[in-house]
Amino acid sequence: MALSDNPFIGLPLADLQDLQQKWLQAIKDLATAGQSYTFPGRSLTRANLPEARETLMLINQALSYYGALPAPAAAGGGAKQIVQATIDTQSHFAR
Repeated sequence: MALSDNPFIGLPLADLQDLQQKWLQAIKDLATAGQSYTFPGRSLTRANLPEARETLMLINQALSYYGALPAPAAAGGGAKQIVQATIDTQSHFAR
């Protein structure tokens, strides 16, 4: 999945961290005791565990993109840095 397809890219960092904690708790509840977990307007059961893991992976990917989590070594590591440069070739080569 490309970063542009991640619905969590663009959310504020505090919101991502809050979502991460909520989805971690949901996964723990679903995996350990088979309990259901309810978000506002949404209820999850053990059958939703793969979807919950996928959602947490996307949240972690967004956090990693912002440098709030280290990127997995297999993914190339580190946060991405965008650099913009302008080169003025006219003043350098004009004599």
